[in-house]
Amino acid sequence: MLRASLSLSLLIAGVLCASCSDAADDIDQFSDCIDICGRYQECFDEDYDTDTCSDRCEDMEHRNGATDVDRCENCLDDRSCVSSVFECGSECVDIVP
Repeated sequence: MLRASLSLSLLIAGVLCASCSDAADDIDQFSDCIDICGRYQECFDEDYDTDTCSDRCEDMEHRNGATDVDRCENCLDDRSCVSSVFECGSECVDIVP
């Protein structure tokens, strides 16, 4: 009886941990999209529609996985606006114009 209760508890804990991991990944991906689109607005076009950009970015993540979005966001980290144009164009081309 004790062994069955312990097994059930471990099973439930495992399911909950998997759900937490998925939620954390979704939050990270959402945050990456907001960062990328906000960076484009900040550097190139103050009237840029970041909501539409974020939606396109999130759709791309669901179709292609987070690899492209992660690559773009990681490239933009710690770069100036000018540097990001020359260094990150190919990584970010499908997300921002």
